Amino acid sequence: MDFIIKIYSVVIGILGKSLTKKRPHYLWAATSYKKMSETGWVDFIAPDIGCDPEKDVEVLLADGSRCDILLPPCSNYPEGLAIEVDWTKNKWKEAPTQALYYSAMTNRPPGVLLLLKGATNEELHLTRCLIVCQKIDIVMWAYDTTKQKWLNLHPLPIWLK
Repeated sequence: MDFIIKIYSVVIGILGKSLTKKRPHYLWAATSYKKMSETGWVDFIAPDIGCDPEKDVEVLLADGSRCDILLPPCSNYPEGLAIEVDWTKNKWKEAPTQALYYSAMTNRPPGVLLLLKGATNEELHLTRCLIVCQKIDIVMWAYDTTKQKWLNLHPLPIWLK
């Protein structure tokens, strides 16, 4: 594994900024919240959890993958977190796995942030992801993009206590 990471590091160093360039940040005034992409929401939400959108979002890892949010160490999470952000309805199954991968690559605990957009069955998908995250010790949050507010995932459903 270390050998592969070293090769990626060399390739990234040779190719320069073309691989390390971040995606452009979005202008909030010009964007309809309903049409904002996952990346736009990540940039919008990052300051709420203590991240700098310029350096803690879409962080390039040694293998060329990008961690959605790399939360710096803080009082609630002294080691920081490697956070995967995904839409609830379609990607809830993939989010915990990606968070675990980013955690392994960054040596930080994993986190999942699910975005809701008012689709049917989102509560069911949110609950399923919460069950998985609780089982394998992943920090999880949820953000309602239609109401622009954080959801309280506690108290936990009775079967998770």
